[in-house]
Amino acid sequence: MRLRNASGSDIPTSLTLLVHRSAPAAIDFYSFIMSDLTERKAAEVRHNLLEAELRQSQKMEAVGLLAGGVAHDFNNLLQVILGYTSLALDRETMTKERDVALQEVKKAARKAAQLTSQLLAFGRRQPLQKVGTDINRLIADSLEMIRRLIGANIEVVLRQSPGSCPANVDRGQIEQVLLNLCVNARDAMPEGGRLTVETSVVEWPGNANASEVPGLAAGRYVRITVQDTGSGIPAEILPHIFEPFFTTKPKERGTGLGLSVVYGIVEQHGGSIRVESVHGKGSSFHVFLPYENAPTAEPTLDNELSRRRFGSGTILLAEDEEAVRSLATKLLTRVGFTVLAAADGEEAVRLFVENRASIDLLLMDVMMPRMGGPEAVHRIHQLRPELPVIYASGFGGDHLRDIGKLGGQFDILQKPYGQADLIDRVNSAIRSAKLRN
Repeated sequence: MRLRNASGSDIPTSLTLLVHRSAPAAIDFYSFIMSDLTERKAAEVRHNLLEAELRQSQKMEAVGLLAGGVAHDFNNLLQVILGYTSLALDRETMTKERDVALQEVKKAARKAAQLTSQLLAFGRRQPLQKVGTDINRLIADSLEMIRRLIGANIEVVLRQSPGSCPANVDRGQIEQVLLNLCVNARDAMPEGGRLTVETSVVEWPGNANASEVPGLAAGRYVRITVQDTGSGIPAEILPHIFEPFFTTKPKERGTGLGLSVVYGIVEQHGGSIRVESVHGKGSSFHVFLPYENAPTAEPTLDNELSRRRFGSGTILLAEDEEAVRSLATKLLTRVGFTVLAAADGEEAVRLFVENRASIDLLLMDVMMPRMGGPEAVHRIHQLRPELPVIYASGFGGDHLRDIGKLGGQFDILQKPYGQADLIDRVNSAIRSAKLRN
């Protein structure tokens, strides 16, 4: 209860009431004990403030670790991109060497795109893009990169299940799982050793083995095993290895994100992960992915210019980043489209009013200064509601779902995009709009 003193201030108090009896049915008198809780309440406030400051400090430390790790990875990728670009621009470079340099630039850029995808997945803002995939082929395709990454002092052994190991997965995310596990294995073998990657198809009995792989329902699974002969994981650390930001590496070498990202990706795919380790004798990570014979659509590192694509029509493009706007304009005009380019939504609306009859498609960035893509589309659709729309965005998940609440027909083109994907989406949107009309 609260009491008020003579000066008008409230005093927090506790009141204990006692009943005194000389016989069970008789009450002789009452007494009470009143305590002033002012100091205790003040101490609780101070304690809560300290707790809040500690939580904020921990958050900032976590963000600092994340930023450091991301900066390290991006700087390495930028070094590759800048170095090979310089080689490609060197007039004395032979044509063949220039082609190799540009391919390396392309690979590094794709790895950078995968890194942002990993961050979005960690923040649960990246939607999965599942396709039917043979896990055996995926691992075989990734093995050359993994061998280069882990170094010559580690022997890499691949043991694949006979036949195929089909699963419906996001290829980029599963490649990230494999890469993270192999990098961890490399770090556990600084003096060299053996890294074994194995695939198999297993029938899981479910509850009978719940203690071995918690949460894994009965059924058929593709199992990926990554085994090393390294230092192993101490028993007291083993329960914490999938916790975000938990790491035993020095601050300059690790963010503690690798295994937590692996765990999150596997869980998103409806699978599970199990680890076996003996300190000093190595570790084995077993990834279980639901077996699913979905139609396969295996992408390749194709040269997008080798498959000729053509288009016709006028596209109103709105993009605030000048480099991205210039690139999209070049990619579209070189195959036959006419492009009207705007730096923001306001300019896009003005260009539309001036060229209303000739425009066949709106290609809009989502976030732009002054006026974003959705608002510009809303204004343009008041004049021509049938005009098809493609939103280009580097965001994912909840952000794109918010756009969907605006209603209307539209497609979403995820950045970074290649020429083939851009042209196919544009042609498809224009074709669909003509069929509807």
